[in-house]
Amino acid sequence: MKDKKVYIQFALIIVASLIIGYSIGNFEEDITSLWLMINDGLRNYGL
Repeated sequence: MKDKKVYIQFALIIVASLIIGYSIGNFEEDITSLWLMINDGLRNYGL
């Protein structure tokens, strides 16, 4: 019974990782544009 529990937990972790990875992949362009906007702001106004 303990072995089944380990396999179920492993499967849930894999599924959660796939969902998170898919979500991040969909927002990749938004993250890139946000990073470029921050970079431009730092370059224009300096630190």
